Amino acid sequence: SRLAMLALVACTTTAFLMPYPRQISSPLVRRPHQQRSKGALSAVDANDLFQGYMGLIHTHPLLTKCATSACIVPVGDLSAQVIETWKANKAALAEDKPEEDLDDMSIDWKRALRFLIFGATLQPIWNHYYFQWFDGLIPPPADPVSMTNVLKVTLDQGIQAPIFTVIIFAYLDFLEGKNMQETKDQIRRDFWPCITTNWWVWIPITTLNYLFIPPDLRVLFVNVAF
Repeated sequence: SRLAMLALVACTTTAFLMPYPRQISSPLVRRPHQQRSKGALSAVDANDLFQGYMGLIHTHPLLTKCATSACIVPVGDLSAQVIETWKANKAALAEDKPEEDLDDMSIDWKRALRFLIFGATLQPIWNHYYFQWFDGLIPPPADPVSMTNVLKVTLDQGIQAPIFTVIIFAYLDFLEGKNMQETKDQIRRDFWPCITTNWWVWIPITTLNYLFIPPDLRVLFVNVAF
């Protein structure tokens, strides 16, 4: 199983390095005589960036989702590390501990690297194929606010979320070098607190995702929320 995991990481990394033809849609082609005012420059550039992203989503959907997730997920972890250290130091100061006992703001780069690998592989690949399969199983309704989407959120968070949570535990433990027994112990200890906290956060996010987010942007939305 470890060889399979390593093969998955290697294949995804290789895909990032392979050149591919760029296809630019007509909204991105600028005529030489076109002029932009300084006030509109940032808005137009942001629109170009979004249109370019949507073009890549249509021509290279999985690769684009893997690349953007590989950027977003480790940034989230780095932010979490800063918040964790800040909260620990705040609690220590409240207990009148000396300043030399406070944690410095050093970053665990190995942990961030594990989340980068997770963000480049498991997270986008799972969600890309899961959303496609789930929309095929239960097609999106014409009216977003419907019992169909209530059912989809219920099944998503009642079945998919617990399964994916266990897979995330196992995958990150594998990247950390833990053995199977350590992973089983962690799942027994942390699964229920994790999944109940998960529901507080992800039931509202999943509801928004199915109601208002276009299918092409669902993985991006999940990555930002994650």
